[in-house]
Amino acid sequence: MSLIVARTHGGLGNQLFQVLYSRLFAGSLADSRLFVIHDRNYPHAFALSPVFTEGGEAPFPAGLVSRIRMPKILERIGISQSGRFSIGGGVYIDGYFQNVDDYHDWSDLEIASQLERLRIALEIKSGNPDQGILHHIRLGDFFTTEAAEIQHLEERLSTLPDGCSVMSNREELIKGSVLGDTLSSKRIQVVPSGGDSAETVITKMSRYGEIVTNNSTLAFWAACLGDRKLVTESTKLNALYARFSRVKAVPT
Repeated sequence: MSLIVARTHGGLGNQLFQVLYSRLFAGSLADSRLFVIHDRNYPHAFALSPVFTEGGEAPFPAGLVSRIRMPKILERIGISQSGRFSIGGGVYIDGYFQNVDDYHDWSDLEIASQLERLRIALEIKSGNPDQGILHHIRLGDFFTTEAAEIQHLEERLSTLPDGCSVMSNREELIKGSVLGDTLSSKRIQVVPSGGDSAETVITKMSRYGEIVTNNSTLAFWAACLGDRKLVTESTKLNALYARFSRVKAVPT
């Protein structure tokens, strides 16, 4: 049996890419077992999402090898860009896997099967959307100061079309914005999400037929798994969206 140990990190948007890649890789081997070790040694200390079932105690010394983070070391010194490292019969996976080239080894059918598995786990419906256009404004760690957050927020809010909806991970800044009267006059609805889990946020976003975002991976996954239109300036996310959208969903 091949031992596959994936090290996840970051919030749910990042974790979905990491788990998708790890499941695809593990599925390409005839006999393998996948363990997911989550790294919370980051400023936000995001926990591993409960929708993933591969968490647990990896056999010793696999956990120790994973903590060394050899795939990251090899990437940083320019020896490898694969995000994988093999030693002693085990394969260690550690990366972001947010480039379309990361998925060239797998067929549309293999990718579709794993996307459907994620869709089911997050309870996302891919039928007709309940709502119209959602503008998702990701703040927080996308900016270095609150002044920069507020400036970006007010620039985005000032250009929103009449009758759309808006959601942000800093909802309190929208409520405190000087543009509050403008939002009201333009019939713009602020979608409440404060206190929601990341899983709930993705599900809420997936109800909209079009999701406009400033490069949020949560918004990417809401659009991708919900079969919605994604509007983003990120060339990486657009390429991944095109790759994942061309596959047909199939039962796992």
